[in-house]
Amino acid sequence: MKNRANKIIVAFGCALVLGLTASPSARGAGFLVYDVSAEALGKGSAVTASTNEPAAVFFNPAALAHMEGYQLSLGTVWVNANAQFEDAATGATTKAIPRKGGFWLPTIYGMARINKWVSVGLGVYTIFGLGIEWPYDWTGREHAILADIETVTFSPTVSVRLHKKFSVGLGLNVVRGMVDMTNGLPEAIGGHVQIGGATFGFGAHAALLYRPIPNKLHFGATYHSRVRLAFNGRADFEPDHEEFIPELQDQGGKAVIVLPDIISVGAMYRPIPKLAITYDVNVVLWSTYDELKLDFERRDDQILKRKNKNVATFRLGFEYELPVKGLKARLGFIFDMNPAPAEYLSPSLPDAHRIDFAVGVGYEWKWLKVDLGYLFVYFLDSKSEGGTEGPVGTYRSTAHLTALTFTARFGRGAKKRDREQPRGTRLAPPTRDDPRATRPPHRLVARPVRPAPPVKKRPRVVPPAKRKTPPATRPAGAGEVPRKAGGAKTPALSRPATNP
Repeated sequence: MKNRANKIIVAFGCALVLGLTASPSARGAGFLVYDVSAEALGKGSAVTASTNEPAAVFFNPAALAHMEGYQLSLGTVWVNANAQFEDAATGATTKAIPRKGGFWLPTIYGMARINKWVSVGLGVYTIFGLGIEWPYDWTGREHAILADIETVTFSPTVSVRLHKKFSVGLGLNVVRGMVDMTNGLPEAIGGHVQIGGATFGFGAHAALLYRPIPNKLHFGATYHSRVRLAFNGRADFEPDHEEFIPELQDQGGKAVIVLPDIISVGAMYRPIPKLAITYDVNVVLWSTYDELKLDFERRDDQILKRKNKNVATFRLGFEYELPVKGLKARLGFIFDMNPAPAEYLSPSLPDAHRIDFAVGVGYEWKWLKVDLGYLFVYFLDSKSEGGTEGPVGTYRSTAHLTALTFTARFGRGAKKRDREQPRGTRLAPPTRDDPRATRPPHRLVARPVRPAPPVKKRPRVVPPAKRKTPPATRPAGAGEVPRKAGGAKTPALSRPATNP
């Protein structure tokens, strides 16, 4: 009976670890979230090189140095997951019990521009929330009946703009983890064991952003360090038969878990001013979780082999500015790899390779921006072969994520018109740092100039006082020719004499 009790406690430790070690880029049937922003989710979270919102605190803190004013973002991600298991021996199918209302994962981000070169930010978000419940009497009840795990991350960060084309970011990750799980006891004992606990972990993050052609071609990288979680849990046993109570006393256990490093690199390119194409690769170093040592109060320590492998996630996103002013449409595709070997697949986290499709829309009006995103997650069939962490069979899962985010901008650069001009030069022509620099220049069209109409000369009018009047004339005398006005006297020509 002691061996059976030890097996129960070890199963408790395995389930606990499988839940807590889900990283921001891992998804289980119950679940994750790397997509902690509606704007990012609409593009498949391929935003390492293009993020321009307060959620850059998580995706790429270096981008905060290129943002203006003061910005505050409030949002939530709603998760609804479905899972089922097909037993390899009997062919029977068991469906997980859907959670009423799904999972709501809130997010809060804020940033402030300190001066021309420095910005600060703070993020409070849930990067993982696992929740799955199986029927109480299903075939894998000893491995998992209920798994409910929550994490909250607090991330203060600083961003420095070293050059108009290059910036860096550095910050701290404070992780709070909480767990509530229920596993079934062996059939001979009956009943169940409930597990709960909480812990804190600390890590760091660093990022850089290079913009060789601002707002047209960007490259970015973000690193989230591993986080050590010294987890203290407690198991409360509730056997159906009282004779097993002395063997199954409530007790605590300890386990040190190291969450993996996460490396993200990405690029953004605008082939035309209204279209942005983004591409990201996330690498999760799951090899840090190779084995787990469980330290029990009243039992011998146990060492569990996990043999997880490093995996990558590939993301492709599109964003297009629609003819309606301030309205944008988004599209995204994701391929996510499964780090868990088939021999260690657990019903508390039935992971698998995943193909995701995302759509989104955003509208910006003056100082307010609203974003809505939807993500469909399709899990490829995942087979459990070893039977050490769960029954042998096939898991099939799907999930739906819907995100809504409100972002408000204050101070300098709050309005879109202000953000399109460099600081202090609102009326100046656009520079290469100005988003308008990517727009085609206005063409000058030569137009014919119509000739001016001819000016009509008006006759000169002389005042009466200045008019010249001819002098008075007298009758011409004999032998004289009348003279012209103002002229001299002219003698008459003599005629030759004639004889009478």
